[in-house]
Amino acid sequence: MIWIIAKREYFAVVKKRSFWISTLLFPIMIGIISFISGYSSSQAEKLFELKQLENGQEILVQDDSGILNPSILPEGFVLTQNKEDSINKIKNSESTAFIYFPENLPDAPTEIYSEYISPLRSDSYNMFAENLIKNSIISTLPEKQIQILSMEMNFQVTNFQNGEIVDKSLETFVIPGIGVAIFFVLVTFGASYMISSVSEEKESRMIEIILSSLRPRTLILGKLLGLLGVVITQVLLLILMAILSLQIFNVVLPINISQIPISITTIILTAVYIFLAFIVIANSMVGVGAALPTLKEAQGFSSIFIMLSIFPIYLVTFILAEPDGTLAVILSHMPLSGAFTILFRNVVGNIKTIEIFTTLASLILQVLISYYFAIKAFELGALKFNDSISLKSLFRK
Repeated sequence: MIWIIAKREYFAVVKKRSFWISTLLFPIMIGIISFISGYSSSQAEKLFELKQLENGQEILVQDDSGILNPSILPEGFVLTQNKEDSINKIKNSESTAFIYFPENLPDAPTEIYSEYISPLRSDSYNMFAENLIKNSIISTLPEKQIQILSMEMNFQVTNFQNGEIVDKSLETFVIPGIGVAIFFVLVTFGASYMISSVSEEKESRMIEIILSSLRPRTLILGKLLGLLGVVITQVLLLILMAILSLQIFNVVLPINISQIPISITTIILTAVYIFLAFIVIANSMVGVGAALPTLKEAQGFSSIFIMLSIFPIYLVTFILAEPDGTLAVILSHMPLSGAFTILFRNVVGNIKTIEIFTTLASLILQVLISYYFAIKAFELGALKFNDSISLKSLFRK
């Protein structure tokens, strides 16, 4: 009977247009936003670029510091000796800009005079003036030193942990990183499916018919399995779309795929953490959906559980900076937020063996407790259509 319910739940969701729209729209929107962001960044860079000099206009440069090397000035830049006259040329739009390097540089500020165009363009000459001075200093160095300054250095990094060499290349973070992404998708999409499934049947009074022939435990287990299958399908579709996008647009990844270490232990451990954490969230959604009379109220209340689950994402810099720190260890054992924290720490690879057992024990305990309260809330609230159940009633025998 459980598999029949699971199959019904799975196809009930997969056959909906909203499932395909939400699945396909998510990566498409990310792609559109990435394109717009990249395009706007490139356009913004162009705004900061110096405009091509037209109609014989020029950029005036006066160097009282004695640092500037005149030979590095590009075409259109003219050395001048009269500061006041140069400023007047800018006022009268006879020249594009005037850069003045004072005698006591760098104690005194470099002065730049230009015609105001926009807030973004007002500082467009600052970096250029700075580079003029830096390149002038570099031009006085021997050729070999200039080559060293301009070259891209190669590094050979060796990391030690507990006295042994460990591989901390970017490729080692791929599998754990995928685990974090999958868990995020499971929480954001799976939770909404679970709460909608319970609340919609409750609002339509269909739950009365279902419970007349099924035990609540059987119904909940069936829903969990069916909706787990839905989210797994969604994750596989997103992965497939990501792979196709990489192939179509010839995206060059900053990693060597052939060098990604495939650790069965890491994969199994990541999968177990994700599965247990998802069951905790799903149980919570069942309880919320059954306890509150309408889908709207249930969705509003469920956001608390979702936020607690992904809360560690706001502390990711602290967790990754000190993965063995007190904050990271405490969050790893906290209800709801523990799984996300341990997955982040797994990316860095700083999880002690004892912590693996304690965090797994914590998650298993959360699964049992959340399942108990989900059943209790379902039994008490599934047939209450006008008001929500009280918190005290969940603790009564």
